[in-house]
Amino acid sequence: MTQSSDNNGIHPSPLAPNPPIARRDFLKMAAAVGGSALALSQFGLSAHAAPPVKPPAKPAAKGLIMPSDHPMHAYDAKEAIQAKTFPNLSTVEGISQNQLEQHLGLYKGYVGKINDIETQIHAMQPDLEKMNATYSPYRELHAEQTYALNGVILHEYYFENIGGAKKKATETEMVHKIFTQEFGTWDNYVNHLLAVGKSSRGWALTGYNMRDHRIHNYGLDLHNQGVPVNVIPLLVLDVYEHAYMIDFGTKRPAYLEAFMNNVNWAVVDDRLKTMILHG
Repeated sequence: MTQSSDNNGIHPSPLAPNPPIARRDFLKMAAAVGGSALALSQFGLSAHAAPPVKPPAKPAAKGLIMPSDHPMHAYDAKEAIQAKTFPNLSTVEGISQNQLEQHLGLYKGYVGKINDIETQIHAMQPDLEKMNATYSPYRELHAEQTYALNGVILHEYYFENIGGAKKKATETEMVHKIFTQEFGTWDNYVNHLLAVGKSSRGWALTGYNMRDHRIHNYGLDLHNQGVPVNVIPLLVLDVYEHAYMIDFGTKRPAYLEAFMNNVNWAVVDDRLKTMILHG
């Protein structure tokens, strides 16, 4: 029997008693956050919701680099990825600064490796006769390119969403409202994320799926294996042993608890709003 749906063809989540919020309703909610009290009330939000998100400033056209202006043989080392700094980590509680510093060192290693890989790829003149799916230097570079690049990006999401001016989820109205509607209750969402975190070998992330306009939790065993395509990360949790072994040994549940106590939900909320407005 076909199940009917009035949510743009999206069926209710098996995790939640309520139907998911469709893309059109995400957009309405985004407007409501910065709109009138009447508009806010349509989504059960108060007039004291988070201030409207300012769209990021568009770069001046003069500074844009189009693909046609950036041929592969003209790779410039000045365009190499630079490691970010995360002053918010100084406020993290329950995870030691030594643990975080060692973890940052690993992240910086990925930054160095992706730059090294990109330099080698751009310096190569591929010979199609020598390309081979079993082994070829060109294949190996591209196999590790995604591993190193995702290692940089996922770590940056992770370090950005812990510490800083921590806010509880209940203080970040949009993410709390939408996650609760998706999973039925807030506790269901947290328990589902933690279950993914305990089951995965590398990463657990909460993301917005651009295909079905739903919030999902995903597990990755490696940086570049099981990565969901067309999904915008909202919350990223590193569950590799290097993220917690110094402080917690093999006690991953204790680390997961410490992580959840340090999530900056305002960052997650801002990612959600930015995705809605510009995704």
